[in-house]
Amino acid sequence: MDHNSTSAMATKATTVSRFIAKLYKCPLFCDYFQPPILQCCNGHLICSKCRSKETCCRKCRAPLGNIQNLAMEEFASAHMFPCKYSQPGHAVALLYTERREHEDACEFRRYHCQFLGPSYKWQGCLKKVMPHIMTSHKSIKTLQ
Repeated sequence: MDHNSTSAMATKATTVSRFIAKLYKCPLFCDYFQPPILQCCNGHLICSKCRSKETCCRKCRAPLGNIQNLAMEEFASAHMFPCKYSQPGHAVALLYTERREHEDACEFRRYHCQFLGPSYKWQGCLKKVMPHIMTSHKSIKTLQ
């Protein structure tokens, strides 16, 4: 197999992987479905986090029960999902069972600056926190 064939196969695999990941993206929560994956009576998916806040399907307005989509859950267990903090230089893909633990410790995780209270909107990854504090909050005398 030549380099062009290998490259084309890798591109197709990446495209398929992105398509599959898109199927698992919750339209309300903007994250990937994690089991239990629920659906309305017409088959439209909703994540368990959003299900607790909704009474009817956002797509078809059908009432929501607690119908689990076991096929999507089974397929999800074998598929790799990107870290929600993915960016250039951090293109990690993980099984959903490993994803939450990785994201909790991910060096690209977003931190919120609390120096000016909860309404202050700055956020950045861990390595940008100290530079932000040093440049934006110079009046702070002591950093712990």
